[in-house]
Amino acid sequence: MGQAKQQGSGDKQGAKARKRMPPTPGLYVSTKGDKPMRLVVEDVDFVDQKGAELMFYVSTIEEAHLNNLNKLGDELDQDQWYALEAAHGLQRQD
Repeated sequence: MGQAKQQGSGDKQGAKARKRMPPTPGLYVSTKGDKPMRLVVEDVDFVDQKGAELMFYVSTIEEAHLNNLNKLGDELDQDQWYALEAAHGLQRQD
């Protein structure tokens, strides 16, 4: 059982690593929860760290506030982005 459990854990980690791609600018819509989320990724800034894990910052704003200069967006690091993406099931809309 221990071997099967370890193998299953590795499969999950492998799938997670393959799935974790930086976002691209555009509209992201939630697929989870009662209240729909419509979030615009305005920019993705990559940090160059030689030999280190990919690091980036994502500039976002709610779609409803996109053209409102009085509303501020958020800047998320890659861990915050991945957590938000997983929690709300964010999917990019083409």
